[in-house]
Amino acid sequence: GTRVVKGSNLRVKMKLNLQEIAEGVTKKIKVNKLVNVEGVTYKDCPTCKGSGRITRVQQTFLGAMQTQTTCNTCRGAGRMIDKCPSGADEQGLKR
Repeated sequence: GTRVVKGSNLRVKMKLNLQEIAEGVTKKIKVNKLVNVEGVTYKDCPTCKGSGRITRVQQTFLGAMQTQTTCNTCRGAGRMIDKCPSGADEQGLKR
């Protein structure tokens, strides 16, 4: 399957006075969220063939040693953007 890359936690600096800290207060904040752009088409990664992992087999004097690493081409996603409309970034997202 494909891996879902999680984003980082949000940190917001906010000024509060002593009364708001003591009594508690509810405030609204505005967050710019990246969303998928319509019209983006994806294709399987040619390097890992959609698995997101590359398996390497090395022959040692003890026998074959197999290692798996994350694909460098698709960064573990297993797919790449085929067609991307204007206004989108390299991941097919916009604000």
